[in-house]
Amino acid sequence: MLLKKPLVIAAIMEKNRQSFLRSLDLAGEADIVEARIDGLDNPDPEKVMRLLDSIKATGKKTILTNRMKEEGGAFEGEEKDRIKVIESCLTAADYVDLELRMDGLREMAMKTKRADTGVIISAHNFNATPGEKEMLSILKKEFKAGADIAKLAAKANSMEDVLTMLSVTKKASEIGDVCTISMGTTGRLSRVAAPLFGSVLTYGYVTKPTAPGQLSIAELKEALRILGGLR
Repeated sequence: MLLKKPLVIAAIMEKNRQSFLRSLDLAGEADIVEARIDGLDNPDPEKVMRLLDSIKATGKKTILTNRMKEEGGAFEGEEKDRIKVIESCLTAADYVDLELRMDGLREMAMKTKRADTGVIISAHNFNATPGEKEMLSILKKEFKAGADIAKLAAKANSMEDVLTMLSVTKKASEIGDVCTISMGTTGRLSRVAAPLFGSVLTYGYVTKPTAPGQLSIAELKEALRILGGLR
């Protein structure tokens, strides 16, 4: 599933359906909507399915993300319950974001592909940016586990960290589709620069950031147009 150009993702994380739909109305310029269902007060599978159907009704593709707390998520239940919600909703999404540290990852990735849904496998480091060798190793592990898109986000504590991530992006993009992010204020540059180095996805917010250093959808689109990252 090789993508041709960087896609701008509207990351929406709200407590209830009404707030989510209000944010969805403001996501006009986004290419894909990420439904961060771990933020819902009650992420019941039937309600999540209806929410994903509402997104599809707008003509936009969807990413289903039910993020575990260890990876920066807000899901309050047990891990088996979190996984059950994902499994129950596989057919309603275009992509599902799974964590590299997730138990039973390979099996879930296979189930996702059998549902004809794309697999994003992600890893996050909220403290620091690892070395280039370690980051390339993480992305390769994600591909090996079944990722259609291998995703890596790490906190940038210096501009050197951002440059290291961009170097990793360029090298890993020669293996397959990758999404890389330098998080935090220092890493904001990567939200625009990473797509120019081969990252196929970049995440922005609609009403409020869902990760450190996010830009708004409008800011991302305009910056990419100026720099030639969008056609």
